Amino acid sequence: MGYMHQKLIEILSYAMVLTGNTIVTSGAMGTNAAVIRGALRAEQPELLTVVLPQSLEKQPAESQELLKQDEDGGSSQVFVSQQLKQLFLHGP
Repeated sequence: MGYMHQKLIEILSYAMVLTGNTIVTSGAMGTNAAVIRGALRAEQPELLTVVLPQSLEKQPAESQELLKQDEDGGSSQVFVSQQLKQLFLHGP
């Protein structure tokens, strides 16, 4: 995806969080990273949920950096797919 496309996605994500919407995305690079950047910029990390297909350590460096910012910002909603499976099967 091009730079302008990612900036547009980031702005849309920012606006969605500012208006109280919850954002759910993966921890991948590109468009998903733009979604995370926008949501973090809105300074409401509790409205951001990131679903990882594998452990944080296996994510690309750019994604790890963004997700660590997310954790520092106060969001506890970073799930690895195995954790989601457990959550759906057994509840919180």
